[in-house]
Amino acid sequence: MVLDSGGAIDRCFEHAHVVERIRELRVDTQHPAVLGGCVAGVRRWAVVNEGLANRRAFPLTVRGRASENTRVRGGHTVVNYPVLVMAKVRTARHNHRGAVVVAACLLAFAIVAVLLYLPTGPFDNSRLPGGGFYDPALTVWLLEWTPFALIHGHNPFWTTYINYPTGADLAKTNPAPLLGVFAAPLTILVGPVASYNFLLRLALFSSASSMFFILRTWCQRPWAAFLGGLLYGFGPYLSGQAHGNGAQLQLAFSPLLPVIIWCLYDLAIAQKRHSVRMGLLLGIFAGAQALIDIEMLVYLAILVFLYVGVLMLKSVAFGPAVNRPDAVRRVRYLGVGLGAAGGPFLLLSGDLLWWLLFSPGHLTGPVFPTSFLQAYSSDLLTPFMPTSNELLAPGSIARAADGFVANNDHENGGYLGIPLIATWMVTAIALRRDRIVRIATGLAAIAFVLSLGDRLMIDGHDTHVPLPEGILVHLPLLDNSMPARFGIDVALFASVALSVGLDHALGAPRFRHSGDPDRWRIAALVGLALATLATVAPRAPFRLSSFEWPATLDGDLTTIPSGAVVLTYPYPITDWDQTMLWQAQRRMAFRIVGGTAYYPGPNHTTHIWVPLSYPDYVQEFLVEEQFGHSEYYPPFSQAVGPTGDTALCLYLTKRSIDTVVWWDAGSGAAAVQQYFDGALGQPNLNDHGVLLIWRHASSVCR
Repeated sequence: MVLDSGGAIDRCFEHAHVVERIRELRVDTQHPAVLGGCVAGVRRWAVVNEGLANRRAFPLTVRGRASENTRVRGGHTVVNYPVLVMAKVRTARHNHRGAVVVAACLLAFAIVAVLLYLPTGPFDNSRLPGGGFYDPALTVWLLEWTPFALIHGHNPFWTTYINYPTGADLAKTNPAPLLGVFAAPLTILVGPVASYNFLLRLALFSSASSMFFILRTWCQRPWAAFLGGLLYGFGPYLSGQAHGNGAQLQLAFSPLLPVIIWCLYDLAIAQKRHSVRMGLLLGIFAGAQALIDIEMLVYLAILVFLYVGVLMLKSVAFGPAVNRPDAVRRVRYLGVGLGAAGGPFLLLSGDLLWWLLFSPGHLTGPVFPTSFLQAYSSDLLTPFMPTSNELLAPGSIARAADGFVANNDHENGGYLGIPLIATWMVTAIALRRDRIVRIATGLAAIAFVLSLGDRLMIDGHDTHVPLPEGILVHLPLLDNSMPARFGIDVALFASVALSVGLDHALGAPRFRHSGDPDRWRIAALVGLALATLATVAPRAPFRLSSFEWPATLDGDLTTIPSGAVVLTYPYPITDWDQTMLWQAQRRMAFRIVGGTAYYPGPNHTTHIWVPLSYPDYVQEFLVEEQFGHSEYYPPFSQAVGPTGDTALCLYLTKRSIDTVVWWDAGSGAAAVQQYFDGALGQPNLNDHGVLLIWRHASSVCR
């Protein structure tokens, strides 16, 4: 059989019946790269693995340039490499054993995901990271809003249930509609808080499982794939996004990223399957990822574009003449696959993209100033220094590392550990001819450089050395990028490279001598890998807190008339999302004034706080009292227009506000209660002085 490249050998060895008939491989070439690719292609399949049948050996003959590893015989160059190829034919017994191993790995992932959050159960409806405030409360609201909007015929990307009557564009708020639809049965039957807690566990479990199955296509041994799943699914980045006040469910739920990489690898590199089918799969998975978190999809697209673009240009423009036809064929194959991906991608995510980019009044401009976003950049020492999120973290080192990435513990997830990095470097050097290791290492390197932001930081000190990410912040649609979030791609590709490296180590030729059976060598390698992973294990259990408001709140809120418009103190604004959580738990029975979302600001900017509404005094007063200082708005002492009781009555009347709710929280709760009492009189409901409710507020306001 005559083959022309390592890729052809890969395609040939997919079929066991072909391998059975091979007696000799011959390759005509004058270029060392082709020879190296052929040898590497055979080497990938020349693995001794117990349970594989039909082991056969044959010579690899190459017509071409001789080297130190070859010898010339009869006009041919014969590679001096003992090739032992196993047909991929498994016995029924091996298939059964393999199924048991896979089930055991998945069970282990599930157990770890549940144990991390104990004693809180996966369907708990009364606890959240942050205790009902911050990002988790907003995500709970979105999980309730998506099925509610679809059932009642509302637009899932636009609502007047917050910031009534103006409304809010939710497309830029990362609504994750796919998660809302997926969890809809649980949301309807139990509640959105239970759905959030369940999805947190599922995020880690599914991410680890997805990586496991993808690595199974590249690794012969399940233990290598299992360790890669652990590193990706429960490593510093995803586990950091899955707990704490700033927990980001959309970022932690990342099982589709490994699948997208697998599709892209086949389309751009391996090209083993039908291009249209692979393109359709890529479009489906990419569209689904956009409906979970489009930001992560954009970051991955940037990395792949940079890497594949450089390789294609190099192959077409600078490669030898013998490779140009093959390069053109590869580009055509890739183009057909990407073209096929466009249909399902637009079908799934087209509505979201339209609301993001073209809808009337769509938001434009950066949400935060560039200088603020660039503060969320990794430090050069981030991969080497554990934070307080890790189980093994010396106090002094953890305190220093916690200061990286603007002191934000859930975005500071780029830690890998010195043992893991050293293992990775050895793997990258030893397996530099392996395509998967080489590509994964290259993509991880690009992702790490981009995660450093626009200027190099070393141990918290700005060196003023410019970096490539500074270019991205000036490109359209990328001006909201947060550099540290490229850390998820570093974790993804690190898991791939290390797992393939471990698989190679487990499949290396056996060292047979007395007293050293092979199973002990394999056990030692797996044990060493587990010890290395222990250095990045998260500090557990993750803390989820009970709600800070009275347990009688749910009953109190039932007194609010259905469909009413409600003004609450604390005023619903960034970091004070409890009102949105109350609304979600009451199944959107009322609308609220204010709410956390992205809103249009002056001069084509976007804000995360509700714009001031006339009369300004009410919002300025409530927000200043709950924070203890003026935040987002000017001090209420400088308010323009009516003030005091007059401002409140006008504010209620203009917005048809029926109900006012006061909760004893924030720095100035007593002052706000006095303000409401003066304008509205005695409340209709007084829950032990902790929660007050005034009904028919606009009509009784004096």
